[in-house]
Formats: sequence, structure tokens, C-alpha cells
Amino acid sequence: MSFSRCDFGRRALLRLGLAFSIALSLQFGSLQYVGSAAAQDSSTVRIAIPLGFRGLDPHEGVNPRAEVTLQSNIYSSLTRITPELEVVGDLATQWEQPEPLIWEFELNPAARFENGTPLDADEIVANFSRMFDAELGFTFAADLKPVIKSVEAVTPTRVRFTLSSPYPDFLRRMSYIYFLDTEWANSHNPKLEANASGPYRLVSFDPEAGAVLEANPDYYGEQPAFSNAEMKVLRSPAQRLTGLLAGEVDVATILDPQDLKQIEATGEFKVGAIDSSRSVYLWYNTTKEPFDNKLVRQALNYAVNVPQITETLLSGYGKALEGQVFSPIYTGYNPDLKAYPYDPEKAKALLAEAGYPNGFTTTMSVPTGAYVAGDQIAQVVAAQLAQIGVKVNIEQMPMQTMTQQGNNPETAAPMRFVGYAAYDMSARGFLIYFRSAGASNQAKDPGYDKLYEAYLNAETDEEKAKLVAEITEYMRDFAPMLFLYSQPTTYAVRNSVEWTPRPDDWLRAFDMTPVAN
Repeated sequence: MSFSRCDFGRRALLRLGLAFSIALSLQFGSLQYVGSAAAQDSSTVRIAIPLGFRGLDPHEGVNPRAEVTLQSNIYSSLTRITPELEVVGDLATQWEQPEPLIWEFELNPAARFENGTPLDADEIVANFSRMFDAELGFTFAADLKPVIKSVEAVTPTRVRFTLSSPYPDFLRRMSYIYFLDTEWANSHNPKLEANASGPYRLVSFDPEAGAVLEANPDYYGEQPAFSNAEMKVLRSPAQRLTGLLAGEVDVATILDPQDLKQIEATGEFKVGAIDSSRSVYLWYNTTKEPFDNKLVRQALNYAVNVPQITETLLSGYGKALEGQVFSPIYTGYNPDLKAYPYDPEKAKALLAEAGYPNGFTTTMSVPTGAYVAGDQIAQVVAAQLAQIGVKVNIEQMPMQTMTQQGNNPETAAPMRFVGYAAYDMSARGFLIYFRSAGASNQAKDPGYDKLYEAYLNAETDEEKAKLVAEITEYMRDFAPMLFLYSQPTTYAVRNSVEWTPRPDDWLRAFDMTPVAN
């Protein structure tokens, strides 16, 4: 892999006389949240974030509902996905594919960071070099490392990517790669500070409480409709409900479906739900007994009545997964597969065949407040598994804790209640999670790895489609998880705010506009 930088001499020239200042707040509770009076402030939108932040560094990425959402408001990407899921330009004003393995992007010449440094082709090259540096250990773009052969600055405003294999969804994948000022990052802490290039710049940041943003006057694109934005960490559905009713937030998602009628009854909000790109399942740790036995994994799939769960706890908004990890919203969805039917007697028979006629005791880790009705659904799943003799001890914890534990087979629970999504809406973007090399995947399987590698190396779209069908059929049988449902995005938006909820869970302040009085 090579990274070529043109010697434009821009750094030395443009750093002269440029000053950069940032207000950074690091103590818990330092954000000054105001009450219902702020609902009348048409210049500010207040957004509930369901998770704490792990940092601001865009090369660490992590979670789209927290870190990546915040980063997308303050940093730039080559392309952008609209709420209607269309690919449009961000930094890139146009692009072309002169050869099957080459993509070239023309960049907006006005793009720069708030300290004045240009965000040009040279900087794009430097960012990919940083992302792929093995010593730095970034994982957010790990899937791109074997795909991108080289990145070159052709001119100050033109960057060329040479790929090692075809990547039909490359434009979509580029929409969530964000760029920072790499020289600035050498003398600052990009986990806690930001040098913005996007619609907003950072005023203050507290990983546990939230962030305050203000419109970036030097942004090369259209100024956001709200000149200020506050992102407030409210970890549980109950906190988000309280924040809405108390007038402390204007926009919230991942609400308990049972609460939507109460919110709507106030007359102050638009509420509803849309299909999201996120699939929820119990991911098995196959390095631990009895989940190293395929019959056990299959048995548990027969033991849970998923349609009943979606009709009751999700108020009919969610849909049972049809024996595969992604929903029809994805390219590559396999319409020929069907969900495991609810059949507790078959589940008991499989357990007996596997050597567990009396069931067993196990543990399920659940991230508190991270998914729509997730805490309650986990309890119902455990109760249904108990009916076939499987006693489940539920361990609730913050998402960050579960993620850290899940990256190690020794600390990962035998079952994890998780929801995953691919933000390019492609099979490729989703299937990468299940490689044995994937840090969060403890359902190791060489058979899957072989099929996935063949898929990556397929030369035609027809071959790729055929292999995706093979992979999904294989996964249904191998059962690396208990397939549950595609999560709905439940939402509430104050009447003074116009916003189209997104299936990919992003909460971008620049997608929101004030409603004229």
C-alpha cells in the first residue's frame, strides 16, 4: 500500500499567522443545560444521545449513535448519505471511475479546518496513512486496509484511490470516513479536542454528559439552519422521555414504543417509528460451552417467539429477522430464507440430542438503554429460554463496558444482546463483522471465513450476489446467533423542529431546521 503526497509547501505557508482556539470542558456536569424556556430559542436544537462518548477522534469511529454522529457534525467526508439514502458529495464536488479499480475525487477548493489549514488532497492522503498505521491501531477503517492499494494526491484538489479488488459500494463507504488535520493532531489530543472542517465547531465536550456546538463560519458548504446545537447524553429511554417532557431536549430516538402515545398526547411533538438498518440478536461466544455445539445454538432459535415480541414490546414496529443478519433494506438481502419457527418442543429435542436434556445455565450481557425496549425484550427472551430448561442470568452494563468485554473471548459473555448495522447499507458492510478476525466476533468459524474471502475476491456482481446467498444460507444453519429482529427507530421531534428520521440512526444537527412561526 502506498500513500503519495505532493509537495505543495502549503503547511509552512498557511500556518503563518493562523491561530486556533477551542473551549474545552472536561468535568462531568459542566454542560449548562437549560429547562423548557430553551424550547423558545429558535437558534438552538437540543438532541438526546443514547450513549456516552468514547472520544472525538474520527479514526476511532466506534458507534454511529454517539461518536460518529458527533464527528459527522464537525468533520468532513468525501461523500454523504442523505436521509433518503442517496449518495451526494461533501468534500467531493464530483467523482469518476476511469477504470474498474480506480476512483478519483475532485475536492472543494474552499474546504479548510477552522485553524485555516486546507483540507485538500494532500490531507486526504495523510489521513489514510494515519488510519492504516499499524502502530496506531485504529480499527474503524480496518475493512478498507486490504482493499485500498494506494492513495495519491494528483493535484491539490484531486485525489486518486487505486483498489486491489472491485468495491461497488465504495462511494457509500467513503461517506463515513472523516478527516482531521493530521499535523494539528500531533500536538493536540483529538480524543478530546476538535479542529473542525464541517458544519459545526466544538464549543465544549464532556464524554459522559455531551457536547455543545456552534455553526462553523468558515464551513465551505451551506450554513446549518440551527446556529447552535447541544448533544445531551441520556442513556435510558426513561431519561430521554423525561428530557422531552421537561423541555430539555427537542429530538430523541430509541424511545420505548409504549411511551410514544404519552409524548404525542402533549401536543408538542411529532412521534413515530421507521425501519432502521440495525439488526438485533443474541451473539454467541462459541469459544465457551455449550455454544460450541451447533445443535444448542439452533435449539435456542426455536425457543424464542420473536413475532410475539415485536407485536407486543415493539408495538408492531419491528420485524423478525428472516434467518439472516440483515433486513430487506440491505443490498444482498436473501428473500429465500425464512425465520426459525417458534417450536419449543423441537428446541428441547435438539438440546437433548446435544447432550443437555435438562438444559443448562448461562449468562447474557445486555447494554442498558441502548436499544428500543431492549432491556424488557432481554427479560422476555430469558423467560422463554427458561421454558426449555435454559436458565439465563442477565448482566446489565453500559454499552462501552459490554463492547470492551466483547472484544476478548475470555471476558465476552456466552450471549451478548447486540444490535449491528452497516452504514453503506450493503451486504459487504455487514458481513465483515462475522469474520473470525473481527475483534467483536467470538463466534469463530473457518467455514464462514472461507466463504467471505471468496465473496471479497469475486470479480462480478453476479458472482458476489451468488456468494452472499451462500453465506446467508450457511449462517442460518451454523447459527452464530439467536436471530431476533430489525430494530425500529422510534422518535419524537418537537413541533418547532423539522427533521426526517434516518434508518441509519444518525442524529445530525445540520439535517434539522426550525419550523417558521
